[in-house]
Amino acid sequence: GYDKPAREFSLGQTSLILTCNTINNMSNSERKYCNYFIGSDRIDYHTYSSSAHPNIHVCVIDPITLEPWGTPKVVSTGDTLNWERDYGQRNVNMTSRDRPDYFFEFRQTDPAQIAAIEGMIDTVPDGHYILIYTIWKADYSYWDANAPGLYSKLVSLGSDSMAVTRQDESFIFFCRKGDPTSANEVYSQPTDLGIHEPIQLQDSLNFAQSGLMTSQRIGPALKWNTLYWAQNPYELPNTDSTRIKLYGIKTSGIVDLILDSTFTLVDSIINLDLVIDAQEYPYAKVEGFYYDGVSQTPAQTQRWQLLYDPVPELAINKKKGFYFSINDSIVHGDSAQFAIAIENVSEFDFDSLLVHYYVQDYNNVRQYISYPRQDSLRAGEVLLDTITISTVDLPEDNRFWVEANPYTSTYDQDQNEQYYFNNVAFIDFHTETDKINPILDVTFDGLHIMDREIVSAKPFVTITLDDENPFFLFDSEEDTSNFQIFLLRPGATSYESLRFRSGSGEELLRFIPATGSDNKCTIEYEPEFTKDGIYKLLVQAKDKSQNASGDIDYEIEFEVVTASTITEVMNYPNPFTTRTQFVFTLTGSEIPDYFNIKILTASGRIVREISREELGTLRIGRNITDYYWDGRDQFGDRLAAGVYFYTVTTKINGQDIDLRPSGADQYINKEFGKMYLLSY
Repeated sequence: GYDKPAREFSLGQTSLILTCNTINNMSNSERKYCNYFIGSDRIDYHTYSSSAHPNIHVCVIDPITLEPWGTPKVVSTGDTLNWERDYGQRNVNMTSRDRPDYFFEFRQTDPAQIAAIEGMIDTVPDGHYILIYTIWKADYSYWDANAPGLYSKLVSLGSDSMAVTRQDESFIFFCRKGDPTSANEVYSQPTDLGIHEPIQLQDSLNFAQSGLMTSQRIGPALKWNTLYWAQNPYELPNTDSTRIKLYGIKTSGIVDLILDSTFTLVDSIINLDLVIDAQEYPYAKVEGFYYDGVSQTPAQTQRWQLLYDPVPELAINKKKGFYFSINDSIVHGDSAQFAIAIENVSEFDFDSLLVHYYVQDYNNVRQYISYPRQDSLRAGEVLLDTITISTVDLPEDNRFWVEANPYTSTYDQDQNEQYYFNNVAFIDFHTETDKINPILDVTFDGLHIMDREIVSAKPFVTITLDDENPFFLFDSEEDTSNFQIFLLRPGATSYESLRFRSGSGEELLRFIPATGSDNKCTIEYEPEFTKDGIYKLLVQAKDKSQNASGDIDYEIEFEVVTASTITEVMNYPNPFTTRTQFVFTLTGSEIPDYFNIKILTASGRIVREISREELGTLRIGRNITDYYWDGRDQFGDRLAAGVYFYTVTTKINGQDIDLRPSGADQYINKEFGKMYLLSY
């Protein structure tokens, strides 16, 4: 203790109660009730074995610190603890908990393990407390066979009941090694009686004649420099014994003993960085151990002092600069800008600076924004950079984070720093997603067709998708995944999927990406149909925001006639006054290279002859000519009102085109049609 008015340290007699519990004839679910406490703190509990393997638990407690010994364990930080304490027990680096066990478990059914108990007891220094208790029971048949010296070992510690004549039972034994009079033991009734019997032992843990004084955690340090100390004896002559210990503390919290030295009256350790590396141990603590077994008056510490270079400290400082281009929401796909000041508020330099900018999206996934490591941030300097945030992959609600000098592992920041809480800032924003459907359009040879209309056997099918969104352009071949195109052939019962490329990489559908801000892409399909009949084309499309091109898919039936034919040519309207056009249907895949219409009077005189070139563009399927006849003769003179006749000749490569039956046949008599020109 410390008497503040007198400014004196003293050693007070102090004790805590040790409590240990175990159960004879217990059930499997009761294993967790086998435990021990120091004061009100439960130190450890449970077991790793079933009733088929009854155990002996051995526990050792330091008489000065009352700290229990721990088993060897590699913890999640990668640090190895207590590896020197492998005595042959079962639980070496075994616990699923991220800490050592504070009991040493020896299976009685394992000859090597039960024999190892004596060896462990021999390593315990005099004055340390030893606690031994059974899990399930003490099966003495295994003692007799493999560790007969264990009886006498417990007797040497102070047991007055342990003997080879005992029946199997549960027990708890406690002592202070080297003092047989301190022994305390509790036994259950014999296990064979089948009585379910909890047993408990309680005793005092006394610690006097010595004491500890420990500093608070010191650091973080960039470099450890010097350790000073000074003390005076309380009386002369004296029987004081004092030691000073220096512990290094990793960022993971692992504590390692770095230095253990005799505490002289006045001394120091300079160049402490040669003893403790601040990169590995950015924190430290100093501990003094005081002993006076005669007068119980410890040496009086005047000071201990640990000098070090502090690490730098930065803070996000909105007052030194802040900008965010989003007021509340932003259109999906657009980009935003963000800037906030990061200030070195310490007197020490950062040799470089790592900053993480990222968005925590609506799925709670972090999307990092590329930002290179910055050059040194010197004392008092401010870093203010503008960061561009693309919302292409950030629909709905999002949170933008900035993290200066971030944690790069569970326990370590990129560089050691005094505090972390002021290194982090965030701001929320909402991204308005595109909900407008794109426009899908399909043409055959440049024209929109009606259902079941005749088309070319070699049509040029054009599929376009037009989206108003200027940010999600159909500008790469990967965008073909937004389309599904199917074809149902004549007589088939299921659709076939039309793919953009064959298995060998041959182009089957040509994709033309959108360019500029006009977000319109095109697919060109040039099949060659060899079978006559009704086909059906099905097209499904969506934009990059997953909006479908309509509530229903695009479906069209069309007819293919592979042979080149032509129906009778009709003029429309008929009668007419100022103009009439010509209507007919072509089939096959070739347009006539010769097409001639002769208009005659009732007497058979040719008054007008119309050529292929005049008719304009023709196509396979239903045609209404771009050309119209205006009732004038070959010289441009207006003909008299009345009845006129016409005849049509068509050829492909010099061969007449076959006539295709149609409803127009009834209006043609011996290859002549009749038209009526009215006066106006």
